[in-house]
Amino acid sequence: GAALVGVVAISWGTADVVPTPTAITFPPTPTAITFPPTPTAITLPPTPTAITFPPTPTAITLPPTPTAITLPPTAVPTTAAATPVQEGQQSGGLSTADIVDRLAPSVAHIAVVARTGDGVGTGIVLDTDGHILTNRHVVDGAVEIRVSLPGRDVYDAQVVREAPEIDLAVLRVEPEGLVPAEFGDSDSVRVGQDVIAIGHALALDGGPTVSKGVVSALDRSIASSDGTELTGLIQTDAAINFGNSGGPLVDLSGRVIGVNTIKAADAVSVGFAINGNAALEMAQLLIAEGPHTPPGFLGIVGVNITPALAAALGLQIEAGVGISQLVVGGPAQRAGMVARDIIVEMNGTTIPDLGALSGFLKDHPAGEVVRIVAVRGTETLVFDVTLDQRPDS
Repeated sequence: GAALVGVVAISWGTADVVPTPTAITFPPTPTAITFPPTPTAITLPPTPTAITFPPTPTAITLPPTPTAITLPPTAVPTTAAATPVQEGQQSGGLSTADIVDRLAPSVAHIAVVARTGDGVGTGIVLDTDGHILTNRHVVDGAVEIRVSLPGRDVYDAQVVREAPEIDLAVLRVEPEGLVPAEFGDSDSVRVGQDVIAIGHALALDGGPTVSKGVVSALDRSIASSDGTELTGLIQTDAAINFGNSGGPLVDLSGRVIGVNTIKAADAVSVGFAINGNAALEMAQLLIAEGPHTPPGFLGIVGVNITPALAAALGLQIEAGVGISQLVVGGPAQRAGMVARDIIVEMNGTTIPDLGALSGFLKDHPAGEVVRIVAVRGTETLVFDVTLDQRPDS
């Protein structure tokens, strides 16, 4: 997010930590035109993207209970009676309770602390090395991630890598003796097949919530709230609510066939899970790549230069990132940049706004030297900046 480049919030007009050369002046302002006011409480670490998956479901009104119908008694068979099947049990399979007992040690409760509030999600234990699979939107922008498993302590977790295009993330914790979940073959799943969703819905106390339904459809595509197009999804009518995200959708053998991720906002019992084969393949790729190098830190608080703002200030450019404040002793200040400089290019890449700046830094870690082109008044300046590690990394 944009806050990867920011630290504390002060206004554009705050005294520079490195004085602006007197020879450089901005055009006179005919009327009182200032940069946006000082944002409230901007601190490191970055502003997380609001967790909005899944949307709040529309209230469901159940039909009235029908009048009881009394059927004639079943005739007693003359042959030996078959072994009775317990409630919730398929012939030759496991009961729902058995499946929940089997999966419980592999279903993680994920608590996320973010600057905008706390959140909760669910994760699936992948291996005995401490890797846990969840949705990317559960942990996106998190300041702190805590993971708990049944009968265990609460552990700090770190994001290993993320795959935004499929809404998945792999976390890692340190405890020993983890019980990995067993994955099934999602390519063999059939419409109408019974499935069970397990997850920490609504952050309720007392362990995960269990819901049961069927596979309503296969190979669905849906756009998430951040514009990401998710494809190859399993649709189910098993209840999926806030907190279920990242939890397992399992078959009646207790094998994971999907990762619950989102629910349709304006529908009843329409939820979606990332198909298990795609999720497991992506998780293995993310683990193989190893921990992601933290993005580089530039040490500025920036504001977007819009065409309207540029026209009002008489600037010669219509886009870029204006420096509102620099971190004392930070990379930008050390390189000679000052407040009111406007970044327009980095390593030959155009930087029209804070989003582009943040994206650039994600691919350029600490220690890398980047060439920044900035506009200062009527001058165009070039700075070679050695990026630092983020203070919260």
